Amino acid sequence: MHETQSNDVETGYTQCDRTMMRATGIPPYLVIANTVGKLQDEVKDMKQTLSTKLNDLPKLIVTAILEKCAINGAIPVTKEDIVQIYVK
Repeated sequence: MHETQSNDVETGYTQCDRTMMRATGIPPYLVIANTVGKLQDEVKDMKQTLSTKLNDLPKLIVTAILEKCAINGAIPVTKEDIVQIYVK
């Protein structure tokens, strides 16, 4: 249903006091089910985005450390060394 029309649709139960007629509209459980379905899709998208960002995080940390710190020592530390330390 088009978004502008969705505001005109009755959900649940309504009654006309003048005619005593009852309109059932869309059952509330269908509206709730539709909302839950949308929330599931949003959570799935967020989970995928979060997973991608977490996978990229070690590389970003290594790059930031190597850009900010001067490493003086007998053996230079590489990105792979830091990634191995982070993963353990």
